[in-house]
Amino acid sequence: MMNLETNFDIITPDELKAHRAKDPSWGVDLVIDCSGYAPAMEEALLLISPGGKMCIFGVTSPQARISISPFQMYMDELTIIAVNINPFSFPKAMGWIDAMGSRYLDYGHLGIKTYTLSQYKEALEALKKGSIAKAIFKIK
Repeated sequence: MMNLETNFDIITPDELKAHRAKDPSWGVDLVIDCSGYAPAMEEALLLISPGGKMCIFGVTSPQARISISPFQMYMDELTIIAVNINPFSFPKAMGWIDAMGSRYLDYGHLGIKTYTLSQYKEALEALKKGSIAKAIFKIK
């Protein structure tokens, strides 16, 4: 678990599932999906507290499907909101990145490491071990 100086704990999906396994009434109030990966969305729906919300930003293929029990939606009073991302938001996002600087976007804190292409074996090994979340290759 890490904090990133945001006053929010950042935890992995496995840690979330462990919380839920210990206490079935435990859940999160809000899920924001930016992945567009349908299996991740389905899994996230199972972790939402009653009255919670899921906001879907991720762009997925038109063929992707998720499965949810209408009874679960009704009993837990879930709200699911899908957002069509504004194509003109990129310049604004770049401004946010500049404003936040390394305080929030430090690669080390985010589990990201940069490699040269010749270090691809090292990068793949670090990903397999789980010592990093993402590898970025710097092309000279």
